[in-house]
Amino acid sequence: MTTAPGPDDVPPGPDNAGPDNAATTGHPEVDQTLATLDQLGSRPLDDHLEVLVHAHERLHATLDEHRGQDDGAGENDRHRGEGA
Repeated sequence: MTTAPGPDDVPPGPDNAGPDNAATTGHPEVDQTLATLDQLGSRPLDDHLEVLVHAHERLHATLDEHRGQDDGAGENDRHRGEGA
């Protein structure tokens, strides 16, 4: 009889890096937020929603900040080809 693989049967990789093999994005704010999500398993289920909402807000704020630093060239380049 064959059983489905469990979490211990999946080797660590970029899409499923465990705490010892945590993948990094190159953005410290994002990496720190992802690290808090890695710790969800050790927190009570009642805390999960609060942690997930906070992570979403931090990731969204980081993205907005990054967009604010962009000079907008990428946005303009995307629309230049339209209607030309």
